[in-house]
Amino acid sequence: MTTNKLLSSLMTASYSYFVNWHTFLFILLMLQIFGWILLLTAHISIYIKNHSHLLQALTPVYVYIMISIFLSFVTLGHFSSSKLLTALIFPVWSQIISSQLVFYHRDDTSFLFISTFLQTILLVSYFWIVKQKYQKAAIMD
Repeated sequence: MTTNKLLSSLMTASYSYFVNWHTFLFILLMLQIFGWILLLTAHISIYIKNHSHLLQALTPVYVYIMISIFLSFVTLGHFSSSKLLTALIFPVWSQIISSQLVFYHRDDTSFLFISTFLQTILLVSYFWIVKQKYQKAAIMD
């Protein structure tokens, strides 16, 4: 069996580029975006008694996601890690900005790990709040 040196070097280079801490951080941020959207829709749906109004009640979530994506494209290239701390209070927008910083390798990886850890703490605390609200709503029904 013969080996192709070009193919072997290409596979090694692509593996070292795609399998690193940046890829792990990027995937974690994408999972956080999914988690925030899922928790926000679950939180709103707790208060909806008539299921025919559920789609109308979730419209602000979709609008917020579109605004977050629009703001991330507007601020593309103008955001740095020092300004990321102010964006942490807006859940989906901060993950999109962090993933852009990770994807373009623009900032210090340790700071992005710290901010992702803080975002994870916020996500877990919001999950706990939604869980408590859901348990209270289930008891009342």
